Amino acid sequence: MQGGVIIKKLIKNGIIVNYDCILKGDILIDNSEIIKVDKNIESNCEDIVDAKGNYVFPGLIDAHTHPGLPEDLGFKKDTDDFYTETKAALKGGTTTIFDFAEQKKGERLLDALEKRKSRYKNSSGCKYEFHVAVTSVGKDTYEQLREIKDAGINSIKIYTTYDMKLKHEEILTLFDYCAKLNITALIHCEEDSIIRYSSKNTSFPMTRPKEAEENMVNTVINFSRLTGCRVYICHVSSKDSMELIKRAKEDGLPIIMETCPQYLIFDDSIYNIEQKERTKYILSPPFREVSHKEPLIKACLDGTVDLISTDHCAFLFKEHKEKYCLNLEKAAKGMPGIQLRSSIIYNLLVVNYGLDIKDYVKLLSYNPAKIFGLKDRGYIKPGMKADLVIWSNEKFKVNMRDIIEGTDYSPYEGFELIGKPLYTNIAL
Repeated sequence: MQGGVIIKKLIKNGIIVNYDCILKGDILIDNSEIIKVDKNIESNCEDIVDAKGNYVFPGLIDAHTHPGLPEDLGFKKDTDDFYTETKAALKGGTTTIFDFAEQKKGERLLDALEKRKSRYKNSSGCKYEFHVAVTSVGKDTYEQLREIKDAGINSIKIYTTYDMKLKHEEILTLFDYCAKLNITALIHCEEDSIIRYSSKNTSFPMTRPKEAEENMVNTVINFSRLTGCRVYICHVSSKDSMELIKRAKEDGLPIIMETCPQYLIFDDSIYNIEQKERTKYILSPPFREVSHKEPLIKACLDGTVDLISTDHCAFLFKEHKEKYCLNLEKAAKGMPGIQLRSSIIYNLLVVNYGLDIKDYVKLLSYNPAKIFGLKDRGYIKPGMKADLVIWSNEKFKVNMRDIIEGTDYSPYEGFELIGKPLYTNIAL
């Protein structure tokens, strides 16, 4: 409704792609809701968008992002990260992101959620949802989980390393609670004892070796087997971790696998480049040997991977990374990518590997919506929110002039890609 007038929009001549079907036709929108999907829709609305035979996707969803993380960690930045980074997401066809509300020491989970929500007031370029990071377990944790569930939160985040890590028995307790409350547990899988043991290695990838990820993935799978908890394993980087997850899925366990574009593109040879430049690629988990990439790509093609998220972190190269080139462990860990995810994955999986376009929509829109209970998103049909992306098969070269992620570099600068959003409609 605008000035008392109902706003209608008609998207014509599109190839409408859902995870299970494709239709050549039109989409009629009324007050940000899809009201009709059909061929040759007739309407007197004045706002008509001609898709010109291009794909039309449901709005893409990035289930794992960290807007504002540099500030959260005490790094200084002169940009409004929440607006800048969500606007970058929208430019890349992502209409919904998930951020993390992290519990501080002694803080109630609901208070952590409300505090994080307040950071977005009047400062978001796209829709946002939240996972709540649980960093302590006490006598009233079950009731606190019930409170956030009642507030609409369906997922929590657990760390197994860093200062906010939980002990194994605390993770088991949380899994038991989550199973009872139908909450999905996201988990960063790196065994902290292995990381501490490996910390004196001079090779950055070996300070966080693949064994740390694989060990914790195996532990988490067994915890899920014991409790029945639905577990979402974040940013899988190792083919061996992927194989463990694949077998768990075959056993019928409720395990969800996420990977990220960077683990499909880069390998540990990137750490052999010039000292300062290599700090751009410091993240955790780190890149693995090249032999891990192809199995992860295959896992995206065969359905083992459920969704592809960015784990986006907009650190500044000059301020947060480059100055630590002689001590990579101190460099800020994380990479930007919220704007280019859709193009990187389309170019890699659809163009180069022949992924069915319906499966592309499944990985980047339908599955994240289904996993996290976004019942009005991830599919194009009447009654759904009109979050829509018209997609062009245009060729382009990544140039920092076009990147608006709130950072001073892109790991993908100079990449030549096929596929980008031509027009994005968001139902706010």
